[in-house]
Amino acid sequence: MFVIGVNPVLHADQIPADFPHRDRLVPDQYREQNGDWLEEGNTVIVAPSGEILAGPVRQREETLIANLDLGDVLSARRLLDPVGHYHRPDIFRLHVDTSPRPPVVEGDVATGGSQAGGSVTGAAAR
Repeated sequence: MFVIGVNPVLHADQIPADFPHRDRLVPDQYREQNGDWLEEGNTVIVAPSGEILAGPVRQREETLIANLDLGDVLSARRLLDPVGHYHRPDIFRLHVDTSPRPPVVEGDVATGGSQAGGSVTGAAAR
């Protein structure tokens, strides 16, 4: 697969001075610490091999163009094993539990106890 990473680029000067609550959106303290680029971009096109074909483009607007050899995708797919070396039906199986479940579960993760209803406590939620 080719990766086309499209990322926004936004300079503080692109936000109009009369934009509502601009001072809260772009505080002076933020600009002093991070500069005037609110989003620096970093748009890039990457080949299946990992080679960067175009970009990365930072701190400016630019259209990236690259010649894509679709044969590279076929070559890369040979390395991709979608069923994986874990495709061992003799020891692995997929079990899908379709029984109804409550949207929130309370419980103590350490003890494995749970109770339906109420609010989420700790990290126990299904």
